[in-house]
Amino acid sequence: MGATIKIAIIGAGYMARIFSDNAHQLGIETHCFAWEKGAVAADFVDCFYPISIFEKDKILEKCKELEITGVVATTELTIPIAAYLAEKLNLNGISYDDAQHITNKYRNRICTENIPNLHHPRFALVSSKQDILDLKFKLPFILKPNNLGGKRGISVVKTISELESAIKYTFGGGE
Repeated sequence: MGATIKIAIIGAGYMARIFSDNAHQLGIETHCFAWEKGAVAADFVDCFYPISIFEKDKILEKCKELEITGVVATTELTIPIAAYLAEKLNLNGISYDDAQHITNKYRNRICTENIPNLHHPRFALVSSKQDILDLKFKLPFILKPNNLGGKRGISVVKTISELESAIKYTFGGGE
């Protein structure tokens, strides 16, 4: 009989619950790391650790102690953390360096803009209100950060009068 397969699930949202349920069907032990607040998966994993996903070295030490054999990211935000852990634990995964780049939406659009039959909406990298106004985008348009996961920081600008609050929301990381 082989050693127990133990995965670290980074994040405790809805996807973490799905991963945990699927892992259990395969006989895999689940260990979830995330803030306690809003931890949907906390009651569905074998062990839940109320450690912020951004405390990656603290998670790493716990993973070493547990002899984790795999790491799973649950959102775009957790991809670099999962990659960091997998790399430090010598497990399969993408490199930490690559993980920090693949979630950059602007970079990905630039890298794929010349692929035949792949159509992009009009896009631009901006850093100020004036940059946005100079583009003369037709309303409505979407303003979003180039490196946050999920829906964080995304605004739909329907009128120019909404632009200032959209900029604060987007550039503030969706807070």
